[in-house]
Amino acid sequence: MKKDILKPILGLILATVAVVVILKKSEEIASLKDENENLRKHLDSKTDVVPTKHNLNEGSFEPNQITKLSEENERLNEELRRMRLALAEIQDEEKMLQEQVEELTKPFEEKILSSTLKTTVGKGEILVTGGYQNADGNFQYAMVEPVMEQLPDGRKVIRIKSLQYSMPPEVMKEFGLDTLSTNARNTLQHGEIWSADELRSLNEKIANTRGVDLMTSPQVTVLPGKKAEVMIGAYKMSTTPGFSEDGSGFDIELRIEQPRDPEGIAQPSGAGQQR
Repeated sequence: MKKDILKPILGLILATVAVVVILKKSEEIASLKDENENLRKHLDSKTDVVPTKHNLNEGSFEPNQITKLSEENERLNEELRRMRLALAEIQDEEKMLQEQVEELTKPFEEKILSSTLKTTVGKGEILVTGGYQNADGNFQYAMVEPVMEQLPDGRKVIRIKSLQYSMPPEVMKEFGLDTLSTNARNTLQHGEIWSADELRSLNEKIANTRGVDLMTSPQVTVLPGKKAEVMIGAYKMSTTPGFSEDGSGFDIELRIEQPRDPEGIAQPSGAGQQR
């Protein structure tokens, strides 16, 4: 049974949320910098009174005072080191969030068609997205299937199989894909989860239907949690897949994009092409 992911939402809302998160992280960075500076000043003041060999000989400090000052100095140094590490981590996270905001707002700045999703796909299930109409009147859909594989060294990887079809409106409705058709050129969380049987049935229909073109069929193998990109002409698929917590499927971040300009859109590959 097909499962809706989410209805289309405005990318601007998601981008705004990300901006708020970045502002919050910026405040944390500023706070950490202030604490770091105060701690450094405190450390400097403590360091000034750590006994040297000269004043030790003068008997200015008792042995227990020397021990306490040394321990305090070490503690402050360790605290300063931890704060610097925390600051570096937050700065890295802020940079990553800024990159995500730039990616999310890209559709509003460039003349492209795109679909951006973050969802969970079960084993044997297929993520179907796209549904935008091209200048030729046909609708394009991408069907993405994650599969677990194992490398010779024992590591588990995820292979992302993808098919991108173009089809006339009447065929799109016949195949039951009209629920995903959209007037939006760029969508967020716009897709459905299909079972393997539903995809198998669709492929059988495609094989016996004229007017359906297989535009691209990119595949990529990636380690869980790592990002991978595939470029075929101006068509781009980027994904960051991982295993779901319960091990029953895959957590996937997926983005598919191509130019709005018909001249930049991928042409039928020929494989699986129907006329």
